[in-house]
Amino acid sequence: GALIYPLRNATLYREAQLASLTDALTGAANKRALDYQLNRDVSLAKREQTALSALVLDIDHFKRINDGFGHAAGDSVLKSVVESIKANCRDSDTVFRSGGEEFVVLLANAGTSDAMIIAERIREAVAAYSFQYNGENIPVTLSIGCSTYTPNETGSTFIERADRALYLAKKTGRNKTCIDEVSAAAMTEEAPAALVSNGA
Repeated sequence: GALIYPLRNATLYREAQLASLTDALTGAANKRALDYQLNRDVSLAKREQTALSALVLDIDHFKRINDGFGHAAGDSVLKSVVESIKANCRDSDTVFRSGGEEFVVLLANAGTSDAMIIAERIREAVAAYSFQYNGENIPVTLSIGCSTYTPNETGSTFIERADRALYLAKKTGRNKTCIDEVSAAAMTEEAPAALVSNGA
């Protein structure tokens, strides 16, 4: 009996810790968890000299979904998109909701070519999925930016490069994956892959 209360308190503390690192709506890890995991993964990539890539994903025209179908439909789309992202990632990949309709995926032990393959798998799965709310079909696509970590840079600049690639994907038509210039240059040492991929 003396053990019950300490064990219960420890369980409650653990649950509170997990809740503080999880986005309540989608079940993805949150921005706080991203900051922690990014520092951890960058340190590991430096120490072990292993590859590390990131995807920054944004739902195209999400405001139109909220305006046209309502915020409850928008919330449903966010949850379904996270499920699709997770279903098309590796077990070792971590999905974060970084804010609004934007997500980050950290890909340990993945170079640019591997990251592009995963990004395209996610993008194509979301574009092909039939998102429905109250019997109405909601078309959903993603724009994705991809970058691969380079030695001696910080985690924030690594993510910023993926964010710039995302901006390029948005600017050049949406529903596509783009990689940043630094990662594109490094791809000459990897297996060939398209710098920009889309469904066209």
